[in-house]
Amino acid sequence: QLNAVLSEIPVRSNDILSRDHHGVSSMLNIGAYIQHIYESRDSSLVWVNGLRYSYQHLSFEYERNEAFEWPAYFYDGINSHNDALVGISGLNIKKGALRLKINSGTSFRAPNLDDTAKIRVNNDEITIPNPELKAERIWNNEISIFFEDQGINLGATFYHTQAYDAITRVFSSLPDGSTFFIAQGDTLAVTSNDNVQRANIQGLSLSVDSKLSDSWHFSGQWNMQIGKVIERNEVHQPLGHIPPTFANATLGYKTSLWNLQLNCRYNAWKRIEDYGGSVDNPELATPDGTPSFLVLGLNAEYQHNNNWSLNAGVNNIFDKHYRAFASGVSGPGRHLFISLNYHWSN
Repeated sequence: QLNAVLSEIPVRSNDILSRDHHGVSSMLNIGAYIQHIYESRDSSLVWVNGLRYSYQHLSFEYERNEAFEWPAYFYDGINSHNDALVGISGLNIKKGALRLKINSGTSFRAPNLDDTAKIRVNNDEITIPNPELKAERIWNNEISIFFEDQGINLGATFYHTQAYDAITRVFSSLPDGSTFFIAQGDTLAVTSNDNVQRANIQGLSLSVDSKLSDSWHFSGQWNMQIGKVIERNEVHQPLGHIPPTFANATLGYKTSLWNLQLNCRYNAWKRIEDYGGSVDNPELATPDGTPSFLVLGLNAEYQHNNNWSLNAGVNNIFDKHYRAFASGVSGPGRHLFISLNYHWSN
């Protein structure tokens, strides 16, 4: 996009850009809710319903010493308000070792001062205020099934979220029409938060917790999620802040004296084409995205008596270099730890 806009007249400033505006701001939130709960005599069926009304009023103003020349109404004061009536209904059904949970509900998130009024430089982009920003509204549906019997706990949850007027960062322009800004010699593409038509988020979560014997225990979780922005022309784009598939597992061995745990942490690839724009910090990734990684750790605790215990372990056993999605800091390499604990009891 920068190549297409360099022919336009840039706005230049030597001012130091501040994330927050210099004027006065205030925010008011008001809410009221009502709830209904039905429970059968044997507690095998629980039905919960709720309604909530929320109102938010936001006001802020800018001073004339800002780095930009804003429209006149920015200096007179901007007022924004959002309100919504939302509700949720949930069923919890239990029969023997099985438990089923079904939830469906709506919600909304009104833009706060940071969403609406901030000025933020992030790499080669600058985010400017958008006082026309509206609340995003959510419809979420979730179904979960659990099995609990004889030391084995299994769980699976699937959810689908539909977001309307979802807030996301898009390319924009300054009040004079310029689509880029020059500050201290850096050329910055102008962006702002805006409401897209809608977005979809789907996810699946699996869990297991099992007592293998009197001494052995295993637990694990696996999570997968997908998010897409559906623009007004029905083009699907990746939604920001969606982590890659991840999982963790622990195998434990415990006696009266020892507690040993082997831990495993896994993250799948996050391909660069699945990044949701600058909000996912693609500049911190490789040209192909964030590589997958698997990290192992071993912890041991020796309980000498009721007062003294010794803890030791090694994390990242194979010294794997890894970096979590959207993070600018690599994970720690192989490292050892040891501690001696004394518990004072009367």
